Amino acid sequence: MDNLEFNVELKNRSDYNFAKDKFEQLWQNAIDVSERYVQTIEKKTWLNQNITPYQLYLKFLYEYFKDELNQTDEVFVRYLPQDFKRLEYQEQAVLNAKKILLQYGGVFISDVVGLGKTYISAMLAGQLDGRTLVIAPPALLEKSNPGSWPNVFSDFRVPADFESIGKLDDLLHRGADKYTNVFIDEAHRFRTETTIT
Repeated sequence: MDNLEFNVELKNRSDYNFAKDKFEQLWQNAIDVSERYVQTIEKKTWLNQNITPYQLYLKFLYEYFKDELNQTDEVFVRYLPQDFKRLEYQEQAVLNAKKILLQYGGVFISDVVGLGKTYISAMLAGQLDGRTLVIAPPALLEKSNPGSWPNVFSDFRVPADFESIGKLDDLLHRGADKYTNVFIDEAHRFRTETTIT
């Protein structure tokens, strides 16, 4: 059976009726496989009638996230500075960002101030092949700032080039084709009412 997706937002009653009618058509031609699956579950898995909904939910979560859960320890150890405090939410953010990046070719790392977006970006950059460019406000590129992009990337031993947002025209004139990965801090500055996304 092929996968079928409308890939549209149902905005009004006629959209809803169209989707409902299509579903009913497909349902009429559906093949009942429930008995076969029930037998498989009862005879060939650990699931039985005594399992609680909560246990089933936990099993679902584990199965859904097991690849990310199993990756966490093996991926990050070699990239962390000695005095860096490992925070699970940051490591999970890197795994999620990498997954989205590989699937869509880009990713937004958005969070409130102070949760370590620069550290998350450095860990992500350390997982990627190719040359990396970081574009950021001048204050966040200064070596005297301990949390600056160059300092954090240096701490994580991740090579990168760094450019000020104000020098974008110069960068474009020189050419940016050599970069495989581009990290833009304060990316919201590039959004206007006429921006095409």
